[in-house]
Amino acid sequence: MSNLPKLLGRVVGAAIALVLVGCNPFVFPGRATETPTPTAGVGTPVGIDHVRDGDSVAITIDGQPATMRLLGVDAPEFGQCGGQQATDRLKELLAGHDQASLVTDPYADAQDRFGRYLGYLEVAGVDVGSVLITEGLAAAWWPHSEPTPERGPGYRDLMAAAQQASLGSWAVCETIGRS
Repeated sequence: MSNLPKLLGRVVGAAIALVLVGCNPFVFPGRATETPTPTAGVGTPVGIDHVRDGDSVAITIDGQPATMRLLGVDAPEFGQCGGQQATDRLKELLAGHDQASLVTDPYADAQDRFGRYLGYLEVAGVDVGSVLITEGLAAAWWPHSEPTPERGPGYRDLMAAAQQASLGSWAVCETIGRS
């Protein structure tokens, strides 16, 4: 924990140095430079196209089609216990909304290695990932090799409460997602 400030300082310093020499550290190899990059902690308006599964959504950002993965959330895949329920619930949460807010995390990359946007999806001020976890349809999860997302500890608490109460898929599934 004591090395975190030093590591963050180095990352920020490297990013600033790259910007000063004309390189954009937020542009990923193989991606067009006009790819919009949401600002960490600030909601970026996105269009909701359709739900892909319980933790990813097809979106439109600045007029461009893209995919978003809910940060800190892992829902079961299709064919796994609870997978269809998580997908159906995410569809319900987004039904009737053609706009949402993509909120990125100050500790996470804006996009993953597959080019998917990473962040929290908020509809009418509600974090849909936290709803899925609270209802026992998704788990709190992020790669161990990555920093804990800002909402990660809260998500873990929500997951523990859902597990304890055997809510949603916890009532019938041994595990949910990668938990």
